[in-house]
Amino acid sequence: MWHDIWLSAGKPPSGPVHRLKCSTKLKYKLAIREAYDYFEKCHNDEMYIHYLNKRPTEFWKLWNAKFRCISIC
Repeated sequence: MWHDIWLSAGKPPSGPVHRLKCSTKLKYKLAIREAYDYFEKCHNDEMYIHYLNKRPTEFWKLWNAKFRCISIC
């Protein structure tokens, strides 16, 4: 939305509209990075612990529960 407002204002290189567009873009990029980090931490730690503790049964149960592909025919 702020990008469209910035475009309709004639792409100002400075000013309040430019600052809003840039701060919104930064917040968006940070949110994507945080979501990626959260996903990686949630999905890898528990499996990694089972793998390190040499519990293959628990590891593969968790692996299948998280990454099993359910096909709908």
